[in-house]
Amino acid sequence: MVCTMKRETGVDLGRLFSPRSIAVAGASSSPGKPGRLVLENLKGSTARLYAVHPRHREVLGVPAFPDVAALPEVVDLLVVAVGAVQTVPIVRAARERGVPFVIALAGGFAEAGAEGCALQDELVRLLESVESTASRAPTRLLGPNTLGVQVPGSGLDTIFVEHATEALTPGGVAVISQSGSVAVEALGAAARHRFPLRAFAGLGNAIDLKSAEFIDFFSRDGETGTICVYLEHLGEGRPLLRAARDASRRLPVFFLKAGRTAAGAAAAASHTGRLAGSDRVVDGALRQFGIQRVRDDEALLDAARAVTFARIPRGNRVAIITPAGGYGVMGMDYIEATAGVGALQPAVLGDSTKKELARVCLPFAAIANPVDLTAGVDDESFDRAVRILLRDPGVDILLIMAFLAPAGLSEGLIGRIGRAVSESERSVLVFCRSGERTEEYCRAFTDAGVAAYDSLSRTIEAARVLVTRGEIEGKNGARGSAGELARTPVNRPGDFLATWLPQFSSGDGRQPTEADTKALLGAYGIAVPRSLLLSPENAPDPDSLHFATIPAPWAVKVVSPRILHKTEAGAVRLGVTRENLGEILRDLRARFPEEDILVEEMIRDISVEMIAGALRDPDLGPSLMLGAGGTLAELYRDVTFRLVPASPGDIGEMMEELALSPLLRGYRGIVADREALRECLLALSGLAEAMGDRLAELDVNPLVYAGDRWIALDAKVVLAPS
Repeated sequence: MVCTMKRETGVDLGRLFSPRSIAVAGASSSPGKPGRLVLENLKGSTARLYAVHPRHREVLGVPAFPDVAALPEVVDLLVVAVGAVQTVPIVRAARERGVPFVIALAGGFAEAGAEGCALQDELVRLLESVESTASRAPTRLLGPNTLGVQVPGSGLDTIFVEHATEALTPGGVAVISQSGSVAVEALGAAARHRFPLRAFAGLGNAIDLKSAEFIDFFSRDGETGTICVYLEHLGEGRPLLRAARDASRRLPVFFLKAGRTAAGAAAAASHTGRLAGSDRVVDGALRQFGIQRVRDDEALLDAARAVTFARIPRGNRVAIITPAGGYGVMGMDYIEATAGVGALQPAVLGDSTKKELARVCLPFAAIANPVDLTAGVDDESFDRAVRILLRDPGVDILLIMAFLAPAGLSEGLIGRIGRAVSESERSVLVFCRSGERTEEYCRAFTDAGVAAYDSLSRTIEAARVLVTRGEIEGKNGARGSAGELARTPVNRPGDFLATWLPQFSSGDGRQPTEADTKALLGAYGIAVPRSLLLSPENAPDPDSLHFATIPAPWAVKVVSPRILHKTEAGAVRLGVTRENLGEILRDLRARFPEEDILVEEMIRDISVEMIAGALRDPDLGPSLMLGAGGTLAELYRDVTFRLVPASPGDIGEMMEELALSPLLRGYRGIVADREALRECLLALSGLAEAMGDRLAELDVNPLVYAGDRWIALDAKVVLAPS
């Protein structure tokens, strides 16, 4: 079921998060009612507060008025805490009064079926009508089906379920969430160690105000240092990614995108479609736009804590200092096991660093990395050792294991570490564990301005977050201020495509064959094997065929859009010679009498097999794929994606992300021309862009390197209806 969504209109959200006046429609004195809970929350606000109630003149000591029209002023924010049916006329009244912001808390709209969808459509029509008929600024709506907003320190809090308050200190992290419950629970968990929240915004059904507008606002408000976003879908499409990319050039942006499963891949008609699943395109797009992705709600706020309290490192070299050697060893195991984006490596301590450590540490301490101070350490020597490591130019990140169990260590060490961190330019993370007092000590580290975690794995992951952010900032600097995806001139034979596509627009559902697809690839400058196409209507005696231009041996294939896997269908023969060509052609013709047969040269001396392709994502549009190819492509699933148009830099990153990337760098003498591969992929990117909405899936598997060129040995395209 599809409900209407209001079109986006840019607006300053300042009065939503810093309202001078607030009214609560549905205010109640009845225990447990949302209208009571919200009103009680807002009584602590600095804004002028009113209640809307049809009978009472006051509610919980707050002056009450019978309807929105009777309010003594046009409030900045109206919180609607009534049921779905009653919400609609109240929003209409707010529109007529010129209220700039409305939060509609009620559920029972599109998420509740046909009747709710009709109510939601009515809300959208109301919001659209103010834009077309009124001279005043439009009313903007958050929700419906939302918990609203929370701004620590100001008393603005519309959340009507149990949630963290005191432990969420005013700070620089903005949290935007399609699911209010996910964000509220995550913030509650993070608040155990205290958490610096700028603001929370629950999007709900997001019929009007959407993620992109909140991201843009927080990235420019001067109070936000980090943006965290929880999403269950990317229905906002590329405008959302562009807003997040622009924000990422100013501050860290983290996305938790739920729904990583590949259930939708089963219906795909090509290797590319099945390898994409439901999530790989999203993963590549977020990397392409400089948006860091995390795996769950805990990791989302852990990442925010890291970039809030730790400096962005200039590299990925990590040193560990610990009073417990076993944890130091485990830490190094974690570090050396990291790979790919945000990979870490152990720092190599300088000789001068080791000499200084030897002077302040016990004789039996280990002064290599990890530095094991042993349980005999005291506050003074721990502090001095930390400062020595922070001066080592070979250390980018210092991971401090702060266990206060040794007799010589006290709570005073927390303040010492905090001062050392504030005086250093190095990035510092703390892994703190101390039995029942772990939470207390982690809060103390937060108060001291240090990022602290209560598990080793979370601390290591925080280090990866910092390194990845450093990589993004480096790329942002290299890219300058370019605003759109880079477009690189490629061979785009529009005349050929203009005549090629209409062949498959008759409405009979006909799809291109392998031969059709290879003709298209060839027009875009991608090499294909020399071949001869034999149709059922024109099937000469094989013995009379002249193949002077196509030397034996050959690959002989049945080409049909109805055959997805030629090998499994017995529709391909390899290594065919002049002696057995006639027999094989007669056999294939008998088994597939209505299909074309393609006779191709066999490509020899193949050094690398890749898969390349493109597909159209329903939310994000066309994307480009590269991965390990051949018959085992779907087994290895070593693939990566970028949105189209892809730049040369995007394609370079794709190559590096693959597990087989060493093959493209000459592993064990294997030859593969990276620049030629880049040109092939740029051509595919241009083709995917030019095909527009007609592209569903495009598959080149394998794309092989043989001799001195990349050649598309097999290819398939699936077209969407015209």
